[in-house]
Amino acid sequence: MGACGNCGRTIGRLERRSAWEGETVCWECGEKLAAQRPGTAPEAGRRPDEDDPLAALAAAGRPRSAMVSPRVQTVQLTAKKWKAMGCLGGVFVMAGCPLVVVGIVGEAKATSTTDGPWLGMLGLAAVLILIGFGIAGYANLMAWWHHG
Repeated sequence: MGACGNCGRTIGRLERRSAWEGETVCWECGEKLAAQRPGTAPEAGRRPDEDDPLAALAAAGRPRSAMVSPRVQTVQLTAKKWKAMGCLGGVFVMAGCPLVVVGIVGEAKATSTTDGPWLGMLGLAAVLILIGFGIAGYANLMAWWHHG
C-alpha cells in the first residue's frame, strides 16, 4: 500500500499505479497528469497493453511484421484415411452397377436359366454394391466419430 503522490489518496495493494516523474500516483491521477502535459495525448498515462496488444508488443521493441499474423482457419478436419475409405466404397459401388446392367440384359436375352453366367453376375453385382455401401458408411461414421 502507498499514497498517491498527487492527491494523497491511499492506493490499494491490488490497484493499478502509475509512475509520474519519479512519484507513484494513482491511476486516475496518472491519466489526468498525462492529459495536461503539452504534446501528449490523453492516453499517455495508459498502460500500452491495456487495450491494444499490438502497442504492448511495439513498446517491447518487436517489429510490426512479427506482431501481425494471418489467422489460420482449418476448414476440413476429416483424415485422409476416412476419405480414401469412402472413395474405395464408391469404387465398389461403381464396379457393381455395370454388372447389374450386364446381368439384367444378359438374363433377358438368355433363352433358359442355364444359358450363361448372368444370374451369378447379378449376385456378384449385388455383393459388390453392398460391400461398397458398407465401406462408405463405415468411413462416414468413423469420420464423424473422430472429427465431429
